[in-house]
Amino acid sequence: MSGFDDSFSTPDTHVSFTPPAALISGFSSLPYTPETGYSVSSPVKAEEIVVDETTGPTPSPCEDLPVVEGDQGGSPTEINHDVCFGVILTKTVSSMESRNEKMTALTVALLGNVLKLSFQDTGKYAGLITSEPLGQLVRDFSVSLTARIHPAERQPEKKSKKVENKNRSKTNVDSLGVEVPVRVVVHGLMTEKDVVARFLSDHDLFFQHPFQGELDGSVPYFNPHYLLRPGAEMPDLGRLSLLCGSTNRTPAEVLDDVSKARLMRVFDLAYDPGESMEAKPSPRLKTTLKRHQLSALAMMTEKECGVIDDAKFPTLWEKLTEDNACYRYRHRITGSKEDRPWRQSGGLLADEMGLGKTLSVLALICWSLDSSNLAKNGDQAETDAPPYATLVVAPKSTLPGWQEQIKRHVRKGQLKTSVFHSSNRGKKSCMMRRSDVVFTTYETLRSDWQGQRLLYSKPWLRVILDEAHHIRTRSTQVFQAACAINAEFRWCLTGTPIHNSLDDYGALVSFIGVRPFSIKSVFDSWIVSPLKRKHPGSMRNLEDLVKATCLRRTKTQVEGHLPLPPRLDRVEWIDLSPPDRELYEYFKANTASVASGMATQRGYRKKEDNIICLINILRRICGHGEMLLPESALRAWRERQNDSIDWQTMQKWRGKQCDLCGQDAAAGDESSSASPDARFLCRHVLCPDCSMEREEEDEEERRDTTACPVCSAGPVKATAPSETPAGVELQRRPVMSSNKILALVRNICKEQRSQSGDSVTKSVIFSSWTKMLNLAQHALEEAGFSVARIDGQKSLLERARAISRFGEDPGCTVMLATIGSAGEGIDLTPANCVHLLEPHWSPMAEAQAVDRVHRIGQSRPVKATRYVTRESVETYVQWVQNQKLQLINQSLAVGMGEETQTDIDEQRWRKLQECLACIRSP
Repeated sequence: MSGFDDSFSTPDTHVSFTPPAALISGFSSLPYTPETGYSVSSPVKAEEIVVDETTGPTPSPCEDLPVVEGDQGGSPTEINHDVCFGVILTKTVSSMESRNEKMTALTVALLGNVLKLSFQDTGKYAGLITSEPLGQLVRDFSVSLTARIHPAERQPEKKSKKVENKNRSKTNVDSLGVEVPVRVVVHGLMTEKDVVARFLSDHDLFFQHPFQGELDGSVPYFNPHYLLRPGAEMPDLGRLSLLCGSTNRTPAEVLDDVSKARLMRVFDLAYDPGESMEAKPSPRLKTTLKRHQLSALAMMTEKECGVIDDAKFPTLWEKLTEDNACYRYRHRITGSKEDRPWRQSGGLLADEMGLGKTLSVLALICWSLDSSNLAKNGDQAETDAPPYATLVVAPKSTLPGWQEQIKRHVRKGQLKTSVFHSSNRGKKSCMMRRSDVVFTTYETLRSDWQGQRLLYSKPWLRVILDEAHHIRTRSTQVFQAACAINAEFRWCLTGTPIHNSLDDYGALVSFIGVRPFSIKSVFDSWIVSPLKRKHPGSMRNLEDLVKATCLRRTKTQVEGHLPLPPRLDRVEWIDLSPPDRELYEYFKANTASVASGMATQRGYRKKEDNIICLINILRRICGHGEMLLPESALRAWRERQNDSIDWQTMQKWRGKQCDLCGQDAAAGDESSSASPDARFLCRHVLCPDCSMEREEEDEEERRDTTACPVCSAGPVKATAPSETPAGVELQRRPVMSSNKILALVRNICKEQRSQSGDSVTKSVIFSSWTKMLNLAQHALEEAGFSVARIDGQKSLLERARAISRFGEDPGCTVMLATIGSAGEGIDLTPANCVHLLEPHWSPMAEAQAVDRVHRIGQSRPVKATRYVTRESVETYVQWVQNQKLQLINQSLAVGMGEETQTDIDEQRWRKLQECLACIRSP
């Protein structure tokens, strides 16, 4: 048995499914045959619907049932549950037509002994389940139920005789409908897990694993019927899905450029009431907050105070004006009405990079310490975690930046902090309990979650996720670990709430606990699916949710009151040397030949995937001729044989993304030929930064770093590297600098000579390729420059030392960095000149690199120089950048309705063909 099938094979009174061996402890007593697997009696029969007399007559399946006093069940958020137990498989009978979706979310209400099912989006009646055990479960235990219906699997009821079918009246057919599989999801309390498991097994009902989308992301999953060895922990759901061979998990749909631009515009317009909502900062701060930081402080304090009436920032609730209304508030998206609506206890601060999100959050922490009567209360026992403490979870590389920000902005002695990290963190428990702020890493959080250690032993006042896109993938352990933290308030800091999918934002909403959208199926039903179907009002739903949960400002929006120094952007045009031009023309001709053969293929995406490795060869030639090419390409050039190129190896990097943080897995070095998915048996991918963070844990933490951090699968056997390290190659043969490197050295020499005053001119050089940085470093050191460097191959300690040296040593005037290594937690404001050695496919990646220099804290004008090779594929990459920026900058109302992604793709394909067909001017 390789897995289990939770579909329903027959419409009779039995449900057939095949779980993995020894999956459910209670299955040992159930009948099993190889043909049918285990057999569990269904709690509802297809042709018998028994309704308790107290509920009245059986309603028509198409009729809305009135909401009666005493309804129970419903959303799992209505009860303060702390665990998901799993899924009970059952059936209902309904005549509702299929919605052409794989699953449809339902609410569950208890009416006597009958479970009433209603569609979650419309509230309309969906069916009934008559099950005394499930009814008693709701009445006797602290559980809550939701359900999902499978319209695609509906089967008509068996008809024994044709004559009976002809004589059966239409009314009877409508009333009986068809039999529909239902998955009932049960949430409850961990303290009741054993009694709930015994009760259900006594009635021959057993929990099955839920799909990822059925979980309430704010609580862990623990199946009390799952057979565990003594002392073992419940495996991660993602791993269970792999072990069970489930094919039901569907990855979030990747957004095209048009859709991503349209959605990001929604975030860029997230509501900010402006100067009138500035808050009063704490005297603990010694730095004066900027206006947009005061507004952020006002938003966060209003959310934490639970303000709904007369709120200055948007909420999901609107107040009803009727004097005799039974309910005082109505939900703006779902339309549900409440007398006491739940309060939103957190949100997203999604300001563009460089606008000082860290200082805004420090202001919030200081404000809460001033406001809390517990802050200076010495009556607590030492064993109690302070209820006023804030837990900050951040990438390991950003922790020194947080500590530096506290020294710079908070008065000495006004904020007690500690770092909870490394193998001896247990010895720091007393210090942690006395701290106002505790810093930890995502890897430590994941590790403590697996063992339910100290971070999960006590409640926190607040948890803050820095670079929150690290939890954007719901199937990862780090997402589950973050959601499991017990905190009253939950905040996310990220400049990129959407990377590739709208569910990136949905995962953050789940972490925050925004009801009812913390459940993925509800988020999909109200937000994702209507947008996909272009349903009227679907964009308004997203706008309302974003405005109520997110505050985002761009540099353009705040430039009127933000004293950033000016920035000059210029392009340095490069001409290839004659040998490099000959090499380029050879590969360009072959690329053009391949492109012309693809003219009949449908879809730009497929064409781009097939030709991207050839384009990257041309990009490397523009950088440094032969020096950046893999050996197979050089062999093809020397022998003039295309079949020498190892296209398959080069293609492996295309489209790979880190399964932990969602970043480009090849961000550290695009020229690497190693396959990113060759490390683990499960084929999950880690980017260089996530790999480095895991490998640099202390000995106690490294005991399981050979296992996949996503699903705990084992490693593959190590293989020898296929490429000679670039540094060894430079030592082995003489290096003649390319025209691009010569231009770089010339410009830096000019910058150094033209410096004025006491300030030292310093420069940062970015490239996508570590080998290009090696070549630049060699040329700069030959010219007499002292160079520091950070890239994906440097350890975190080496990176910290390099940044410190660059900032403090006046003799160190040049920093070399890869685009990927500059993505998180690096302040390069000691520099005032930026050099980008080649255009990047993503304009946002370039912008983030430049913003490490041009940001709050920069006191000098900044000059950014981009190096672009004339009459080359680099002009095409630059054109794609500009097109993407135009999409981002367009408003929702202007220009976005006419142009489709197909139009964009065809424009790019035609532009690429023009670039490959152009003839160099003499």
